[in-house]
Amino acid sequence: MLTVLALGTIVAIYSLSGRTEDPRKLDHIPVSIEELRINIPRSYFRGGESASQRTSERADLVMLYPEMTAAAVAPKKLEAAPDPQLLVFASIQRNDGVLDPAERVQELYGRFLEPATFENPGGLLMRRFSADSPYSDEELFIAPPDGRVFTARCRKPDNISERGIGETCIWRFRQAGADIQIRFSPALLPHWEEMALGIAKRLKEWEGK
Repeated sequence: MLTVLALGTIVAIYSLSGRTEDPRKLDHIPVSIEELRINIPRSYFRGGESASQRTSERADLVMLYPEMTAAAVAPKKLEAAPDPQLLVFASIQRNDGVLDPAERVQELYGRFLEPATFENPGGLLMRRFSADSPYSDEELFIAPPDGRVFTARCRKPDNISERGIGETCIWRFRQAGADIQIRFSPALLPHWEEMALGIAKRLKEWEGK
């Protein structure tokens, strides 16, 4: 199981110093959001080439598990993907100015959770939200002990539409001041560590491009 320190070290993104753009790197789009400075290959942008533009507000990407390679699938073509359950969507955006996602299990979700805890594949713990909570149609999956490393809210199976079956879980974390939201299929929950490491690897690679 990853520790908070281990995952934090892996996903740490350091600000890049100014540099002259290398012509060989023109296939990368510089993204600057909060203190996050990365150069993302065009093929990762959701919506294809038209969505690949310099931005300081938001970048929407789509990757393919397990290698976390570029899926380059436009929204209107998602149904043509080989396996929608392997698509991982990432949105990098300005932080919402509220509670850090790492603190939300204890500071936000805790008051809405039922007391029972269920063990799940991948070492995650599942907690149900109370019926009168704002999250009553979702379940919470937590990496022990407190969800700081990984916490995903997933729609209950009976609330998943056929169209949304490929992306019904949301994991959020904050990196260099930017909020990163990951949307993925519940089928990937048992592989959350591999998915998290793959995303961390890509972020680190894009830092150095």
